[in-house]
Amino acid sequence: MGLTKLKRELLKSYIIKNVEQNPRNIAKLAAEKFNVTKQAVNRHMRQLKAKNIIISEGSGSAIIYKLKRTDHFFNLKISSDLDEDMVWREKVHPSLPTLKENVAHICNYGFTEMLNNVIEHSESKNADVHVQYDALRIRFWIIDSGVGIFNKIQKVLELEDPRYAILELAKGKVTTDPSGHTGEGIFFTSRMFNKFVIFSENLYFSGHKDSDWLLEDNKKVRRGTIVCMEISKDSSLKTKDIFDEYTHPNTTMVSRGRQSLLNCYNLKEKRLFLGRKQND
Repeated sequence: MGLTKLKRELLKSYIIKNVEQNPRNIAKLAAEKFNVTKQAVNRHMRQLKAKNIIISEGSGSAIIYKLKRTDHFFNLKISSDLDEDMVWREKVHPSLPTLKENVAHICNYGFTEMLNNVIEHSESKNADVHVQYDALRIRFWIIDSGVGIFNKIQKVLELEDPRYAILELAKGKVTTDPSGHTGEGIFFTSRMFNKFVIFSENLYFSGHKDSDWLLEDNKKVRRGTIVCMEISKDSSLKTKDIFDEYTHPNTTMVSRGRQSLLNCYNLKEKRLFLGRKQND
């Protein structure tokens, strides 16, 4: 007896979600999971290949499978006249597949906020944009050669050390005052995307929800800033959800509505971990 339509869709979904972690034995795992033959699984994998959802490399016992990725690259001349919304409308949005409305809104918000930071604060003459997507996720990279985002936040907030800029972002301690707006979009964006990473100078920041990491590597110093963002196509988050969760209605300060304590630990090779704890 053949598979029901529902079981066929579940099988294909299983392949898509697990192929990258199991590129060599995905057919075997799917066959065991759904109690079908490998031949039946291979038939559905051929269908996914025909639709450019997955691809294969090699042949015979050495064959591996992976998700098909699509990449678009743009180089931008940075000036005060560059409009981030125009870049989104004319270059980035047309390069993306059809997305759920909430995911499209998050992509729009995050991309335009990060590009706005480059335009207004980086002092860079150029920026490179890389857009990538596959069946599961959307990724953005924005790369400039400016003064460095942590150095900029340090200057704007008059901090003693650029590492303190990360503490301010992690606490949400950023003002809506235009002169101090640098950090607000970063904070919200890091909470909307599944992955959010900033590389600048010798610092690496990874922020999402209640897990914020700062790594320092003095052996690798890079001028400028690289911002990487990733969101799942099936994300259920909405921009309003994040604004409501982190913005106190009676203040211009970003807050969770309850005290947030940051513990900083010195780790090996000058690494810092920002661990968030909350008091109920």
